[in-house]
Amino acid sequence: MSLEALLKWKSQIFEYQQKVRENKPPQQTALFDLTPKHCDPDQIDPLLLRLVPMSFYRMPNAFTSLSVGVALLSGIA
Repeated sequence: MSLEALLKWKSQIFEYQQKVRENKPPQQTALFDLTPKHCDPDQIDPLLLRLVPMSFYRMPNAFTSLSVGVALLSGIA
């Protein structure tokens, strides 16, 4: 891939993401009366999440705060 093609591709992705952030997505309706979740999924920005290595499950001591956070989010704790 040439440098020009890569830069064009990256700029197209950036422009699309900016449009998505500016426009409100349509609200999905529920078929059943579900209990509210502990967090609003629309407020989670995947681009701002902390990066962790793919082998995080092999190093529990290094990521104890991460595993506690995951347990709290999944309702395990």
